[in-house]
Amino acid sequence: MRIVQISDIHFGRENVKGKVENAIKQINKIEPDLVIVTGDLTTWGLHPEFREAYEALLNLKSDMIVIPGNHDSRNSGSKFFELYFGKSRKHLVIDDFVIVAADSTQPDRDEGYIGAWQRRWIEKKFRKVQKR
Repeated sequence: MRIVQISDIHFGRENVKGKVENAIKQINKIEPDLVIVTGDLTTWGLHPEFREAYEALLNLKSDMIVIPGNHDSRNSGSKFFELYFGKSRKHLVIDDFVIVAADSTQPDRDEGYIGAWQRRWIEKKFRKVQKR
């Protein structure tokens, strides 16, 4: 299985669109099975930034998991994240692989946090696979 991970594309900053387009072309050449985007799609968590990020990432030719970063939770960005990318934490099981993507963001804060309830969710996802 071939996985590519990218992060910090920060739409909303000057000249980022061309750089992201180039990165997507390079990723598509690799032909990964999965792309994991680990946050900071936006700079300020604004709706137009999320729309731009979504439209750019649609050009990926592989499956993708997207989770938010601290910049994405600014200015009520979590509602826009969900609009374009669905739930903020995800899990995926492919053959013997388990991918658990947690959301450590806190609204309008730079620090991340994984609380007890989310740790239990992570454990549950791994235990479910162990029982198979």
